[in-house]
Order: sequence, then structure tokens, then C-alpha cells
Amino acid sequence: MQDQKVPKGYKKTEIGIIPEDWEVKKLGEIADIRTGPFGSSIKKEYFDKKGIPLYSAKNVLSKNFDLYEKIKNEKYKLLKQFTLEYNDILCTTRGTIGVFKIFPKNKKKGIIHSNLSIIRFNRNKKVIINFIEFLLNWKIIKKQIKAIQSSTTINALYGQNISNFLIPLPPLPEQRAIAKVLSDIDLLIETLDKLIEKKKLIKKGTMQLLLTSKKRLPGFTGKWVRKKLGSLFKSFTKQTGFDYSAYIKPKLIRKSTKNTLPFIQNKNFSGKKFNFNTDYYIPEEIANKFPNILLNEKCLLISISGNIGNVGIFPNTQKAFTGGAIAVAKFKDKYQSQAEWIMYYLLSEDGQNLLLNKVKAGSHKNLILADIRNIIIPLPPTVEEQRAIAQILSDMDAEIEALEKQKLKYENIKKGAMDLLLTGKVRLKNYNSK
Repeated sequence: MQDQKVPKGYKKTEIGIIPEDWEVKKLGEIADIRTGPFGSSIKKEYFDKKGIPLYSAKNVLSKNFDLYEKIKNEKYKLLKQFTLEYNDILCTTRGTIGVFKIFPKNKKKGIIHSNLSIIRFNRNKKVIINFIEFLLNWKIIKKQIKAIQSSTTINALYGQNISNFLIPLPPLPEQRAIAKVLSDIDLLIETLDKLIEKKKLIKKGTMQLLLTSKKRLPGFTGKWVRKKLGSLFKSFTKQTGFDYSAYIKPKLIRKSTKNTLPFIQNKNFSGKKFNFNTDYYIPEEIANKFPNILLNEKCLLISISGNIGNVGIFPNTQKAFTGGAIAVAKFKDKYQSQAEWIMYYLLSEDGQNLLLNKVKAGSHKNLILADIRNIIIPLPPTVEEQRAIAQILSDMDAEIEALEKQKLKYENIKKGAMDLLLTGKVRLKNYNSK
């Protein structure tokens, strides 16, 4: 294989081609690595609701440093060497390994759990902490972590592993400029995240009002009716274990080919969202042998195993087939127009409570079809009111979906920017090589 050509002003290093004025450093050369205490070092009697914060991997993974366990003040003295300082970068070292997060300045100081390590930068080694955080969460580190994982059966990072991470290090002003660009993109993503959560809460509140008749839309009156869910359907069934083992499983394939249908699983739908790019596909001639679970008309899908309570409307834009963890409810003709209302009701707080109250505990939690059929739901007296309410909620969904697409766009922009800026392929203005 021919060597990669090195452009003028760049050099070849053990981590790839970088600008000539950049360095390659081991993380341990510019930072002190402190691994968390052994799990057995923090005993049950150390814990106290009024004590010192004990931060763990779940705080880093969720980016939430407000929920944590606490240990007694007097026991803290025994573990003082594991105290966090502002501008420390935390690294997850057990389970989901290699996620890095700066300890926020506005949070209470505490100590780290055994599933974390502290990366503390030497004061005489000038670095921009935000830049290093972006760098550590970038693919160059993920690649090094993958190499470590492939050489051991233990899914863990040790202090020496972290110390040996190789990173590219631009001059300080360029670190600052790169961190500023990436932080600005992060701010846009964070702003959209907050707006999406706000819109979801508004939708939840609206559902609670409109789907329970606590608030009526203008022009609609009359008493609501109550009906058994099963009375609305011409068929309500699921794939049986025997059918799956004998006829369906042997015919499943990994790629879509001519005359095959997507095999829909729980993860492929939610509300009105459907993903037809599935893990498996089934020959249409096999699917046609099971007409009640063949998705060839607008129908309701309810997850009865695994992600219990997930509800969706099959859009009937193309044919598909379902897995055994999903119940398929096909409407009687006169109730077809009520499909969206029923979906939104079952996704509401009241609807989810009705479904989850029917969960049967066993080796695997599941919903029984007969129990779902017997659920009684409220319905507005006219189809027009049902449609009006469903349209309001559908418009809210569309607004949330548009924001999620915008967020995804910025996330992709950030990935592209990291690949260009953290390799030096693109130099920011006034930070080019001499």
C-alpha cells in the first residue's frame, strides 16, 4: 500500500498527518491521572444523606451532576485523595468506558466512585480544558480504546491506559479558537435540546387536558362515551411462537430483496414514526400466509413484550410484517377514522397507566391480549371532535420532529467540524502555519 502523501506544512506522526507546528503528546505527559477507589473501599456504613457528594459514571453519562449518593463527612477524610477539583476531566472506566466530561464549576465538590478516573492537568502545562474535552471524546481516542478492548476480555480502562492515550496538541491560541467554534455548535444543540423538551412537556400537558375532556375545544359539546378497546377492532392478535419457529424465523433474511417485506420490531416504530429500514426482511409469500399480522392497512400496533406500552399507527405507505412482541389491532371499518385518537390516548399518561397496570410479571414481563381488549377508554361523542384533537397533537408532533431534525443537522455539522479542526486539515483564520 502506497504511503499517504504529506502536504506541505504538515508532518506524519503515529496518530496521522497533522500540522508541523502541532505536537503529539501522551496524556500522562500533560496531566495527572487518578483512578477512583476500589469498590470495596467505600463501605455501606460510609453513606449518609447529609454527607459529601459521591459522583459516579452515571453522572458523566447523563451529564447530570445534581443527583448523587453521599458519604459521611468523617469518612470523606479517608478518601480525600479522590476529591474532584474544577477543571478536572472525568473519564468513565467501567461498563460504558471512555466517555469524558469536565466537572462543572457550579456543582458541589465531592469524590469519585470506582468507575471513574480524574484527569487533572499540570498547571505548568498550558492547555485549554474545553479543547481537550472535545479531543478526548473524538474518534482518535475511541480508536485507541477499541485497540485496548480488542486485547483484553475485561471491559475497563486503567490509569496506565489513560496515561498512554496519544493526542494532537496545537498551539494554545489555536486550541482556544477550535474550542470556541465547537462550543458554539454545542450551545446551538443544547438550546434545541431544551426547546424540544419544553415542547414535549407542553404536548404532554395538552394531551392530559384534551384526551380526558378536562378541556373541550370550542364548538364541541355532548357527553363522552366509554368503550372496550376490543370492540373497535375486527382482529386483534399477534404472531405465535409456533408460527415464528416453524415458518417465519427460517425465512428471515438480513437484506431487502425483491418481493420481501420489512420485519417490524418494537424499535422500528413510535407514534406516527416508522422506520422501514429494519434488521430483517421476510418473503412476501410467507407474510401473506398470516393475514391478521400482515401490515397492509392502517392499524394500531402495541408493544406487548420488551418495550411494553409502545404504541404506533401503521401508516400503510407500504406493506410490512411484525415480530412476536407486537400486537396488531385492525379496525372495524366504522372506527378507521378514530385510529389517531386511540393512539394518542394510549400514549397519554392515563392510557399508559391502563396498559402498564395490565403487565404480567414472569420470567419476562408482558401484556396479555385479552387484558388489552378489556381496557375501557373514553371517546368524544363525534368523530369531528376526535379528529380536531388528534390534529392538534399531530401538529405538535410535527413541530417537535422538525426541531429534532434541526438538532441532528447541527450534530452532523459538529462531527464534520471536529474531523477537520482536530486534525488540522482546516486551520482557523490567523492560526495557519508560518
